[in-house]
Amino acid sequence: MRFTVKVKPQSPAKRAQVAGSHELTVWVQSEAKDGKANKELLSFLTKSIRKSTGRKSSIHIISGGISKIKVLESDSTWEEIRKTFSHKNDRENEE
Repeated sequence: MRFTVKVKPQSPAKRAQVAGSHELTVWVQSEAKDGKANKELLSFLTKSIRKSTGRKSSIHIISGGISKIKVLESDSTWEEIRKTFSHKNDRENEE
């Protein structure tokens, strides 16, 4: 399943929330340099989904590797992702 992510690097805390249909906004603490923010993004999403669903999730970047707006692909369903990051279940500092 593919979805769009708007990444906000150098944020004070890691968190994510649903921003629309098949779209997330994710705040990461790393700077957008040398792939640090991308690595943190993928790790944060994977761990958060695993904690929420109880199963491992595979996520990788399809496009936007050096952009703040990315297309990601996951073996999780949008419903699982949406439930993990809905406003009432906002995930902050999961790691």
